[in-house]
Amino acid sequence: MDVVTSEEAGAWERALDGDGRAFASLFALHRERVLRAARRLVVSPTDAEDVAAAGFFELWRKREHIVLVDGSVLPWLLVAAQNLSRNANRSVRRYRSVLDSLPHSRSANDPADTMQERRALSELGAAFRQLKPVDAALVSLAGIEGMSVSAAALVLGLSPGNARTRLYRSRQRMRAVLDGAVPVLPAAALRTEGADE
Repeated sequence: MDVVTSEEAGAWERALDGDGRAFASLFALHRERVLRAARRLVVSPTDAEDVAAAGFFELWRKREHIVLVDGSVLPWLLVAAQNLSRNANRSVRRYRSVLDSLPHSRSANDPADTMQERRALSELGAAFRQLKPVDAALVSLAGIEGMSVSAAALVLGLSPGNARTRLYRSRQRMRAVLDGAVPVLPAAALRTEGADE
C-alpha cells in the first residue's frame, strides 16, 4: 500500500505541474472505486458514469487546492462523488416531478422493476439517501471503501470520536430503514432534515 501511495503522491506532484499523463494514471488508479461509490448514490448507471467523470474533472480543475489524505486523492474524489451525486439526484427529482405532472398512459410496468437485485439496490440506495450528507460520506468512506475512521474524519472535517459515533448511528439508521423499522422519508423531508449540516 505504501508503494502505491508513494507512486500516487509522485504522480500527483507531476499532475500539479500540468502533466496530463500523470493525471491519467491517477484516473486509471481510482476510476473504478469512484464509479462504485457513485453507483451506490444514484439510481442510473449513466448518472454514475457522469458523476465519476465530473469528480475527476473537478479534481483537475481544483488541483491547486486539493489536500491529500495519506498521500492519496481518493478520499477527496469520494467526497466529490458524494456531493455530485446529491446534485444529480436533485436534478432527477426535478425531472421526475415534471414527468409526474404530465398525463400518463396505462401501460404495463417495466418487468425489470420486479427483479430482486434491482429492488435490493434500490432499497440500499433509499437507506443511504436517508442519511445526512456528511454521514453518507462517512459511511461511504469508512464503511464501504475501507478507509480508516480517522482518515475519513480528517477529510470530512470531523474529530475521530465524532466520526465513530456518527458512523455507528448511521449504520444503525440504515439497518432500521432496510429492516422496515423506519419508514423511508420523502425527498422534501430529507431536504429539511439535512439543512442543519
